[in-house]
Amino acid sequence: MLAQLVVPLVPPGASGVEEHLPAADRREGPLLPDRSDPTLTWYVPSAALVVPDPSFSFAARRVGADRDGDPFHAARLELGVRLDEPPEVARARAERPGTTYRAVPLLDLDAELHLPWTDAAGQPQAVRVPAAVDPAPDGTHRIVVDGLLGPDVVLCYTQLRLLHAAELHLALRYRAVRTRSRRPWWPRRLPVLDELRPPRPLRPVRAVPPGRPVREPLVAGALRRPLEDVLDRRPRREPLEPPEPVEPVEPPEPVERAVVVEEHEQQVVRLADALARGDHPQRYTLQVGGTTRTIVDEADLAEFRTARSEYVELASLGDVSARFPSVRRVYAGRVTGTVVVVPAEYALVRSAAGCAALCQALVDPQAGGGQGSRFALVLGLAPRVDPVDLAGLAREVATAPELAGLVPRLTLPRGLDPRHPATLATPFASGATFTEGADPGTVVLTLDVRDDATPAVNKVNLLLGALAGSVRNALTGELAVRVDDVLEVPVRTAVTLDLHATSGSDDVTVQPADGAGTGVVLVNRTPYDLDVVRSAAVTDAGLDVAPVGQRLAPGASLALAAPPGAPVLVSRELALPPVVPKTELGRYVSFQVETVQQVRYVLGVNATGLDLAALGVEELRVEVTLADHPRLAVPPLVLTPARRADSVQVLVPVGSVVQGLGAHLVLRVRTAAGTRDVPHEHDFWQDPVLVLEAGALG
Repeated sequence: MLAQLVVPLVPPGASGVEEHLPAADRREGPLLPDRSDPTLTWYVPSAALVVPDPSFSFAARRVGADRDGDPFHAARLELGVRLDEPPEVARARAERPGTTYRAVPLLDLDAELHLPWTDAAGQPQAVRVPAAVDPAPDGTHRIVVDGLLGPDVVLCYTQLRLLHAAELHLALRYRAVRTRSRRPWWPRRLPVLDELRPPRPLRPVRAVPPGRPVREPLVAGALRRPLEDVLDRRPRREPLEPPEPVEPVEPPEPVERAVVVEEHEQQVVRLADALARGDHPQRYTLQVGGTTRTIVDEADLAEFRTARSEYVELASLGDVSARFPSVRRVYAGRVTGTVVVVPAEYALVRSAAGCAALCQALVDPQAGGGQGSRFALVLGLAPRVDPVDLAGLAREVATAPELAGLVPRLTLPRGLDPRHPATLATPFASGATFTEGADPGTVVLTLDVRDDATPAVNKVNLLLGALAGSVRNALTGELAVRVDDVLEVPVRTAVTLDLHATSGSDDVTVQPADGAGTGVVLVNRTPYDLDVVRSAAVTDAGLDVAPVGQRLAPGASLALAAPPGAPVLVSRELALPPVVPKTELGRYVSFQVETVQQVRYVLGVNATGLDLAALGVEELRVEVTLADHPRLAVPPLVLTPARRADSVQVLVPVGSVVQGLGAHLVLRVRTAAGTRDVPHEHDFWQDPVLVLEAGALG
């Protein structure tokens, strides 16, 4: 739509107009040639939204309630508009390379926000809100809409975030030159002499009836001429001479003059979904009282709730754990685009420095006689997620409808949810404490093991045996991770304490292969053997997953095939036997003696599975000699048909907790026929109680 307003015309005799102004009469699309310079062309700029707009904001403020008891808000919308060259300029430059192109200098720029809606009759309507326009230092223009109130606030938010039908109407005003034509004055007819003009006939005068007084005007008019001329005037009988012919006067040609006008141009910028993508959703805020938070959805403007979570579970992905076993659930932030990947389990951390497992031996101040002991088992935990699973999940998340318009950013949980305590199912610890670790996303589990009816050293041995894999899944628990501080539903996952299932951090490095060849080199940075399960090269076409199945010694390297420049992900685990021997456990668990050198340990023998009376056994004496401590006196254990289980307490060095308590046993069997000795071997570290089964007595 094009309108114009004429500025006061250049008066006759003035010196003219400015030398360089666009000629509006010769406009072709957005292009206007200069009035005097053929090498200069002006153009009307095309308005467009600034995207992304780091200064965009939609700031709503709750000011009260309306008559229906619903929240009432006032809002301020600020966005950026830039004035670009229209596409015709680029084409014109290619056709006329010697021409200079400039944007017309604007006198003013007005803006109005249009928010469409539908009335009860189904007819389209629109709310029109005036906006202020402020030039920005970077050449753009800031559009500020500060008149949004009540329902218009909700309508504006809905249009910008969901319906994407809002429009910004701009009015551009600039100066130009137009040509005006004007004819000079000229006489429309020739002057004719009065004597050549035929006389007009006089209207007869009515006679005044006798007796009626003559009115003054009539008398006054009649006295202007003799009475006989008034009553009887004969027309001239002689013919009039025709006037001499006069040549007609032609009108002069119109005179063209250049005048300065103000041109008005209307442009419409459709906001569409530009302000619902990227980082823009984070800039929709709501102030309630003294607290400002991000608006999650339109319900924030319709309810009085003060806090709501932006996170929802990505239901569109279906059962992610079926495709990615190391992932349990996925939560997506509808505002920030952050995707929190909940792992299937938290496990012991392995790194270049070793495994994050520490066993401390302490004196128990609550025990009497100074012989009590206490152990603290400190374990570092982290999400155990296969990096290949994580890469595959990232590709699926990119197409999730819940994140339309946003840029997904995958992350693991950043900590624990203190509203939902973590638990650990084990009878061997007096208490289990979960705290957040020093590194983001890590958890520190501290197990407190004390003397009670069962000595602490026995219980800590059982805990370490579970770590070594003597009983799989013997140490399991559950913790709740923090997605955000207001998500009401607890997000729980498993805790598994087993050296066969660990979480790697900086345990390996992947670096490009030397030379011009393709591929990468994997280096083991840990002090342990690693089993490399599979690798995946990340390409534009997808994930190129390949099985590896090789063992990598500490410090060793392994070449893996991969396209040039493609990132490579590797799945790996500790290379361990089914049960880690006690002699090797010290490589994975650090042992620290604080204030106690010896601890009480219970050794037991159980023969309840044997019928000693039927076997003719009158007494079974078990003599124990510890292999690593042969001089340590261990009282014998005595069993009889009436008492088929016995135990003793001994003071053993703390180091035996991880070094093992292998023992040489002599089963001295006394019967009516005599006494015989049966040798036996047992590790009281693996099992504090020796269970005798059939055939054990020879």
